[in-house]
Amino acid sequence: MSIELRQLTADDYPAWIRAKVSGFGFSIPESQIRRTPVELDRSLAAYDSGRIVGTINVHSFRMRIPGGWLPMGALAGVTVQPTHRRRGLMTRMMNRQLRDMHERGEPATGLYASESIIYGRFGYGMATFHESWAIDRLRTQLIPGDSGAGRVDFVSRSEASDLFPRVHEESLSRRVGTVHRRAARWELALGDPQDQGCRDATRLIHAAYRDGSSVEGYVIYRIRPRDLTVAVEELCGLNSRAQRALWQFCFGVDLITTIQARHRPLQDSLLWMLADPRHLKRSPCDSLWLRLVDAPAALSARRYASSGRLVLELEDASCPWNRGRFELEGGPDGATCRPTTGQPDLELTANELGAAYLGGVSFRTLSRAGRVHARNSKKLSEADAMFRVDVPPWCSEHF
Repeated sequence: MSIELRQLTADDYPAWIRAKVSGFGFSIPESQIRRTPVELDRSLAAYDSGRIVGTINVHSFRMRIPGGWLPMGALAGVTVQPTHRRRGLMTRMMNRQLRDMHERGEPATGLYASESIIYGRFGYGMATFHESWAIDRLRTQLIPGDSGAGRVDFVSRSEASDLFPRVHEESLSRRVGTVHRRAARWELALGDPQDQGCRDATRLIHAAYRDGSSVEGYVIYRIRPRDLTVAVEELCGLNSRAQRALWQFCFGVDLITTIQARHRPLQDSLLWMLADPRHLKRSPCDSLWLRLVDAPAALSARRYASSGRLVLELEDASCPWNRGRFELEGGPDGATCRPTTGQPDLELTANELGAAYLGGVSFRTLSRAGRVHARNSKKLSEADAMFRVDVPPWCSEHF
C-alpha cells in the first residue's frame, strides 16, 4: 500500500504529535500533548496502513524585513519514522508545503534546522545567527552606567500576559528577522497555567522592569537548583536602562553560581556592559534558515540601504517558478523586481538569496566561498551596499 499524505484532523492530532516527537527521538507526557499550537489546515500527516509515519506543519507568521513586514510560512515538525526513511517521503512533504505556500501567496518560508545538512537541498540558506551564553556569577560586575530610577518586580503569569507582549513587539520591531508572536505562542512562552516546571528546574518566573508606571522590559527565567543556575529564557528591554537593570537582577539571584541565556542576538549590549567581558562564554549557532518562495515578490517588498540596480540569475530546484533572470531596482523608498533578458550581474541559487535577503551575510562573502558568481567586483559592492542592515538580523521566536 502506498503512503498517503493527508491534512491533519483534530481527531488525529494526538497520534500526530506523538509521531512528531518520536521522530526526533523523544517522548511526550500525555499532559503536554495539547500544548503545542498547530494550524490543522497547514499540517500534514503521512499515513501507512492507518499509522502516521511522517509529519510536517507550517505556522503563519509575519517577519520583520527592512521597511516593513513580510508574510512567512514557518516550517516545523518535519519528521519521518526510522522505519520509513530513504523512501523520498520527506521530499514529498517538503515539496507539497512549498507549493501550498506559493498558492497562498506567501513570499518566504523559514525554519530551524535540526541537521544543517538537510535543508540546503530545498533552497534554504542560513539567514540569522544567535548565541548561547554562560557566565560565572562572580564575573558579572558591570561597568558604571545609568540604571535609571526604575525597579524590577515579580509579576504573575496573568500579569505577564497583559504586560509583556507590548514590550516584545515594540522592542523587536526594530530588528529584521524577528516574527510577530501570536497569542497562542505567548501561552507557550509564558508557561501553561498548570506548568509545574521541567525536570530539575523550577517553573517559569516572570519579572518586569518599571520606570514609573510604564513597563519598559521583562525577563522570563527558571532556576535549576541541581547545578545552581539561573536559566534566562527571554530578556527584553526597550532601552539600555531596562536591559541593564534586568541583567543586574538576574546576576543578583542568591545561592546561584552560573547564569545562562540561550538564543541571544549578535551584537547584544550585555557584552559591552560587563567589566570583565572575556568571562562571558559565547557559543554561536545558525538560527533561522530562510528561502524565498516567490523571489520577485520578496525582493520587491523590502527596502534597501542604498539605491541600485542588479540583474540576478537565479537557479531554484524546488520552486521552478523562481528560475530565471530578474532585474531588481531598489532603494530606501521602495523596489521593483521583474523578469529580464539582460546580462546577469550575479548568478546564485535560492540558498544564497535566502541567506543574504535579510543582510546577515554579504554577497562578497558568498562569492569568496564560491557560492555567488559576479560579473565584476563593482556589482558585488553594489549588492552589498543595497542589502546592508545596521544591526545583524535575529529571529527571536523558535518554532
